[in-house]
Amino acid sequence: MKIDSAGWFVAADGVRFVPVGANYWPASCGVEMWQAWPEAEIIADLDLMASLGFNTVRVFLRWPDFEPRAGEYDEVMFGRLERLTRLCLDRGIHPQPSLFVGWMSGGTFWPEWKGTRNVFADAEVTRRGEAYAREAARRLAPFAAELAGIDLGNELNALPESREASPAAVRAWCARMTAAVRDVLPDVVMLSGCDHQQVTADTGWRLGDQPGIDVITMHGYPVPGWHPVPSGGLQDPLTRSLLPFYVKCARAFGPVLLQEFGTILTRHAAYADGYLRAILPACREAGANGFLWWCFRDIPARVHPYMKGHFESDLGLVDESGRVKDGLRYFVEFTREITRAAARPTETPPDAAVYWPAHYYHRDTQHNPGNSPHEVSRRMIAAHHLLEKTGRRVGIVRGDQPLSPDLRTIIIAGSFPSVPEMVALRVWVENGGWLLWHGPDPVNWAEDLRQLLGAEIADYHAPAPLEATLAGLRYRFDSFPRGMRLEVTSLRAHVMLTDDAGRPFVLKNRLDKGSVTCVLADVEGSVLGQWLTAPSTPWVEWYRQLLLSEEPAVK
Repeated sequence: MKIDSAGWFVAADGVRFVPVGANYWPASCGVEMWQAWPEAEIIADLDLMASLGFNTVRVFLRWPDFEPRAGEYDEVMFGRLERLTRLCLDRGIHPQPSLFVGWMSGGTFWPEWKGTRNVFADAEVTRRGEAYAREAARRLAPFAAELAGIDLGNELNALPESREASPAAVRAWCARMTAAVRDVLPDVVMLSGCDHQQVTADTGWRLGDQPGIDVITMHGYPVPGWHPVPSGGLQDPLTRSLLPFYVKCARAFGPVLLQEFGTILTRHAAYADGYLRAILPACREAGANGFLWWCFRDIPARVHPYMKGHFESDLGLVDESGRVKDGLRYFVEFTREITRAAARPTETPPDAAVYWPAHYYHRDTQHNPGNSPHEVSRRMIAAHHLLEKTGRRVGIVRGDQPLSPDLRTIIIAGSFPSVPEMVALRVWVENGGWLLWHGPDPVNWAEDLRQLLGAEIADYHAPAPLEATLAGLRYRFDSFPRGMRLEVTSLRAHVMLTDDAGRPFVLKNRLDKGSVTCVLADVEGSVLGQWLTAPSTPWVEWYRQLLLSEEPAVK
């Protein structure tokens, strides 16, 4: 397998390949597969996968099974890996082995000899990891051309160790492990195995900064509390917007595989079916180049970790009889449709894009003007969802990249661009762009921002809530950037809307061929603070009305 210039898998014969399938542990033993090795059950499961039209399976090398003592590899386990790989390929299923496991279904499975040492930061454990990665690559070498890539590990960014290590240590570990695999398999596709926390947290696994990784992975599930916004379950449109949003974020940095996803609750057919029919086409349109379900079968095995998080035993696509569950059948229909397609889908250019600031991650980043992934992502999620509800095709635009003159509209949703970004945004606006900026930064408001927004700060006020009326609808704003409610004076901007005290609240500044509309409140923070008690419809109208103020570029 290779990755083409457009970010899609290509098979050895040069034909486009869309990985579709599942993550896999056997029902009888779960994570104890390598020790138990129920071969007849594995063969039956692979036959069932093939009958469903699946072409890819992600499997997991639990590290202590393969290197139970430091520097000593278990020949039986590696023999079973080779056997499993052959069983898959004989059925037209391409394995995607995940090397460092590690974290799995709420349990942690490190070799006993590792002890409490940090897998990313300890020199000896890192050295052992490199050797293990080379050995695994050596054992997989006869099958390299048929692998659907090699995955570094399962949700390594979910480990406490990734947050305890420095981002530099995580980056260096990633570089060393991918290099170790490529010492043996120079052309193999490498994946990182990370989840949506690449967007919502700074775990050290950062989008755009995973050395040696060819395909970004995305994992995500519709569980309230696992996301930074108040989503409300499978039927909630906000919930249904999350995974496509995360895919778009990753796609802004490179090819992305939807490597792990599911409905978690698999027994309520109508809820699950509705969720899948909403998210799967949206994720494909967002740029996902493949889809792997978590997980293939229910796992009733009464072993760790399924006993402490028992819902983990009930996530399967198929039930104990091997029948696809009623609410999950659309996944099989969807995968058959996309693998039959003669050509890859065209990624339609967006009508508008939510701004991803150049300094997005905050740990050990002295040039970051105040962004944190948790806070920025939740505002971006809200803006993305509400903008889509207006009928726009919404993308992600990166502040660390040149801004395309072909992009017409950018929305800054409460993030803090740096001064060089402000300069680049002004040039983009002057060339015909339209910028909607919610919550400009009070502490970075000096000459460059004065030029861009056409206004200056007159005073700071305590963040008392305010109300404003737009197109006959009343809005309450109770969140303000950095906890400051600004009073501004227009220099050349047109005051579109005032607050109840008559002070400028929404301003529009014309700059050559384009214009900037700024709102002095943290709009998305206000939206999210009211999400569970106030309907979202008025907020959709807020965006719709401000987007209506967009003016065509002067030619």
